[in-house]
Amino acid sequence: MDIDQSYLPTHLRTLPLDLPRGAVRWVDDVRSLAAVVAQLSTEAAVGIDTEWVPDASSRSSGASSRSSGASGRKGSATRRVESPTALVQLSGERCIALLDATRLGRECPEEFAAALRETLCAPRVDDRPPVVVGFGVADDLRRLASSYPGVVANAVREIPRVLCLQRAATDSGHGSQPGLSSVCQSLLGQPLDKRERCGDWSRRPLTEAQILYGAQDARVLLRILPGLLLGKSRAGDRAARGEAADLAFGLASPASDFIGTIDATVRIANPPSIPVIATRGNPDDATPLTPADVAASLRDRLPSAGGDPAVIELGVETGPAASDTASSLGDDVPPESVVKSMGVMVAGDTTIALDPVARALGASGGDSRGSGKRPWEPVMLLLRGTDRADLRTIARHFGVARRHARLATPDECVRVFGYPPGSMPPLGHRVECPTLMDTAIRTFAGGSVYPGAGAPHLVFRCLPAVLERATAATTLPIAESSVEEATRRRAAAAAVASSGPGAHSDSSIDWALGEIVGDDDASHPTTDAEERQRRFVADGSLGRLARWLRCLGVDAEHVPAPTQSSQTKNPYGALLALAQRDDRVILTKDRRLLQRKDALGAFLVEEDDPKRQLARVSAHFGLRFRRGRLLTRCAKCNGAVERRCTPEEVAANDAIPAKVKASTSEFWACGRCEKVYWVGPKSHLAMSFINAEIAPTVTRANDEMARMQNERLRELEEAVVEEAMGGNPWPRRTGPGSREE
Repeated sequence: MDIDQSYLPTHLRTLPLDLPRGAVRWVDDVRSLAAVVAQLSTEAAVGIDTEWVPDASSRSSGASSRSSGASGRKGSATRRVESPTALVQLSGERCIALLDATRLGRECPEEFAAALRETLCAPRVDDRPPVVVGFGVADDLRRLASSYPGVVANAVREIPRVLCLQRAATDSGHGSQPGLSSVCQSLLGQPLDKRERCGDWSRRPLTEAQILYGAQDARVLLRILPGLLLGKSRAGDRAARGEAADLAFGLASPASDFIGTIDATVRIANPPSIPVIATRGNPDDATPLTPADVAASLRDRLPSAGGDPAVIELGVETGPAASDTASSLGDDVPPESVVKSMGVMVAGDTTIALDPVARALGASGGDSRGSGKRPWEPVMLLLRGTDRADLRTIARHFGVARRHARLATPDECVRVFGYPPGSMPPLGHRVECPTLMDTAIRTFAGGSVYPGAGAPHLVFRCLPAVLERATAATTLPIAESSVEEATRRRAAAAAVASSGPGAHSDSSIDWALGEIVGDDDASHPTTDAEERQRRFVADGSLGRLARWLRCLGVDAEHVPAPTQSSQTKNPYGALLALAQRDDRVILTKDRRLLQRKDALGAFLVEEDDPKRQLARVSAHFGLRFRRGRLLTRCAKCNGAVERRCTPEEVAANDAIPAKVKASTSEFWACGRCEKVYWVGPKSHLAMSFINAEIAPTVTRANDEMARMQNERLRELEEAVVEEAMGGNPWPRRTGPGSREE
């Protein structure tokens, strides 16, 4: 009996991905290519799919090859310009690889071709190549070969065994031109979510919805393979995939049979790239983009990010100021909820700071020194309408001097971003560029915010988190007010770090990071300031201390020591950037770091023995041992280990031994690196080590701190008594916590 599911949200009505999110790998350089080859080079069957931007056409009927039906995605015969393949998705049993064809084909075509040969052509253990399965695969292979002629095209042509599952679906009674979603509905019981089918696949980074869409399109090919070749009753049967792969191998044909002769009259557009904008010369002025372009971008990105793409039209007399927009929206809308978008030009490689955590953990951008004048590259800023940008902080974020960051000129706003000042939207620009969002927007407590939509009188409404996802923004303090607030917080942390333990009362230092048996959590409330202070970042020499703090459940990042080649530039850059972004207290053994003005929240750890280091930090910051927090952070990357794995994720994870799956029922995954944890011999050893080494160290440190505080209080009381006995009618305490009367 069919059940009406129309009332359910789309993500509940459509087929979910049967692998954990951590199994989806993004591949855009030689290193990630090698990692994926190692994962896929043993697979007997590999699913393949590709994505591209909808094609231009000389007739409206051929506007998109993906909208011409499910017949292998072939467009009108009048089409003469095709978009290049932007993404190649490859799926095996254990992982799904999303290959950035645009970048790989442009920057490392030889390695790209070698990876395709290794994963799709090379013989396996049984001296037999894999069978490559696709749906309407002829157009996928032909377009990929046409997009990247030369070594990549040759590698595609050399694939020895390819099977088109669309043809197999036709032969098994699914209609003359079946679509992949309808086949999944028939065999697996649910259709596919195809909302991203005609999205902008040239954008970088892809949205999370695009990533999941691309991964599912390749992965589902292996899931429907048994149902198409062995019968509907075998659909989705993981154990039947080996048998289905053997049968598919006998039915498959060489890729050259699918590609045929490429029509020389069909031109593939150049792969998209972000142009470098020069500030010299006299280029022709570009025509500004229109609000219709913004509306198209909103329809593309907002729904997948959880927002409404509807544009709100205000009175045409609405001015460009945030107060004007807020007044037009209504009396209950504060100016702080209006988001303004600003274009900034940075001289240097703006890609180095797109992931501050990765950068802090060792990644670094290219250094253009010695290669001539640095090109000016665009950056988009999102701030509250009442705030001003702090260009010094922005320059520091990208690792350049203050003079290498400036506001875009009105001419650059049009030529580079596509819109004049006062009507700049947060997305849908002429070129893709990094986006920075101010923390005041992300933490806005007033509900929805209102960014611009291409004209002073046009806005759209969304939640801050939706705006962050839709623009793929990096959030950090970039407004002057936010930078001042962050500086004030770090100064407060520095005051805590620089004063002795006697200056703190029990309530000001008790963060309750762990539970001493018999302790009452309610007696140790945690304030917002204390929540920020409990976050640390350790320098390269304190790696073991950071790992031990993680064992206690403390949020402790570790920044490895910079390489020799980068020490001359800024040896503390990554450490300070991470501390500033997350409001962390810096733990360091380097006295020179304490002398820097921008290292306000640094604490010197002088001891060499890790136990003494832990005792020093625990005593000074009042860290407490609480069993309920033990092993709740990933020892490898510091991510929170909070998410419990589903049975499907456990079954699909080959890194978990079979005997562990049979004997253990609870598994948890790190939210950052997806490492899976379970209770076993290693965790018992870890707990024994914590109980024998770490717990006594922390407990003794707290006891020593309490003893010192009690002695200090006793000395103060004795001083008060002596003063009273000496005839002073108003004895006063003269120490920390005293108050003049």
